[in-house]
Amino acid sequence: MRNGNPRRTAGLKWAIGLGCVLALAACGGGGGGGGGGFFLPPAAAPQAPQLAVAADGTTVAAEGDAYVVKPGQVITVKSNQTVSWSGSSPSGKVTAVGTSSSDQQWQARLANANLGATEDYPLVATANSGQTTTVRLKVRAGDSRNGKFMAFVSNGSRQQLKADFDLGSLEFVDTSGASNVGTLVKPASGSAVYGLLSNRETTAQRISGLQVLPDTLVGSFPFLVPGASPAAYAPFPFVATRALITTAADLDGNFNRFRVNYSGTTKDSSISQVQFAGSGTLFVRCNEVAITRVDDCPAGSLATATLAPDPTTPGLWRVTNSSGVYEGRVSVARVGSEKMLLVAGPSATDPSSAQFSVGLPEQPGGWTSFNNAFGWSILGTQDQSTADLSTYTLRSASAAGVVQTALTLNTLGSVGPKGMMGSSTGDGRYYFVARSAQLEMVIGARGNTATAGFFHLGVISN
Repeated sequence: MRNGNPRRTAGLKWAIGLGCVLALAACGGGGGGGGGGFFLPPAAAPQAPQLAVAADGTTVAAEGDAYVVKPGQVITVKSNQTVSWSGSSPSGKVTAVGTSSSDQQWQARLANANLGATEDYPLVATANSGQTTTVRLKVRAGDSRNGKFMAFVSNGSRQQLKADFDLGSLEFVDTSGASNVGTLVKPASGSAVYGLLSNRETTAQRISGLQVLPDTLVGSFPFLVPGASPAAYAPFPFVATRALITTAADLDGNFNRFRVNYSGTTKDSSISQVQFAGSGTLFVRCNEVAITRVDDCPAGSLATATLAPDPTTPGLWRVTNSSGVYEGRVSVARVGSEKMLLVAGPSATDPSSAQFSVGLPEQPGGWTSFNNAFGWSILGTQDQSTADLSTYTLRSASAAGVVQTALTLNTLGSVGPKGMMGSSTGDGRYYFVARSAQLEMVIGARGNTATAGFFHLGVISN
């Protein structure tokens, strides 16, 4: 080869020749057809999904061919591969409540209508290959309202609650680990209100009690009085939920929010409308002096913060303002077909203060009448209320007796939040009221010395 390197030329010829030999071998030889060569290994056979079961976050071990669970527990089944889920009750006695699923997880609470025997709920996971695995859930007899809840208490604390309607017991546990136990008393005939007995409530007029809504308990119970020294207990309204929203896009909506702020032994009120927007990425408030809908709020009075899931507590969302300052955590819970905003705990900027907030969904049709509601107030009263378009009447019972308050309702104008009204007694006491399909609430006007920090929450029966 002209101007070539004979050693390189020889090496190139050897490599080309070897390549030809390998090519022939890979094709089964140069002409013999079926001899030796290189073969790809056979494809792996499709594998059935492997499933793991947990109840209230604790792994459940199989007992024979089944997993035994209790009504009301949050059952989580996880798969090691992408699957679709299907489940049903052969007897029709077991119902999956609050079901959510993804391609590798299924979650629900199971209710067993057979109060005298265990019932089966087979859950089938089907892989893309068609392979299936069935986990057999055996649901014990018991009350499906049993279980663990997160309690938001109007003394400004957030606590864990364990309810057992079969044993008739409630246990609240605060962030220090202190336990607060109560005994449930079944409702009287024709009533939906459970009594609650506590050794911290000794007056003849028992205030504590609760009502049950879907995945929600609304009631009153003796909790620590903020700032009291020595420590003292008094009945405070609470909302306990086990249906906090954990998917950001499901947060969106407008809420009429009432907030009680604590600083030592002093409390005050805050009234506003807030909005979850941007598929759960934004938390928007209207800071107008006049209570104004977010959608009608002047741009200069809008405060927009970002939301991010709390890394330690699913269902709580971290609020960070436009200056990058962390402002605290907020949550939204499902109550049947509607939602409610809930906040309780120390202030993010001042740990010596605390707050409690409830936000009811804005009502497109505005304020409407109701015939009867039953609830409790922050003053340690047990309340009955009724309302029409012009008057709200609150009848409050306590150890001191019964007081009836009639509030004259006033609209908040064309830009006011729908489903919220201003109100007054005519003697210098001012309040705001709001309602949803299931709940109604009252708060004292901010800065009004006669009413600031007052809060009432009731469940509407009709």
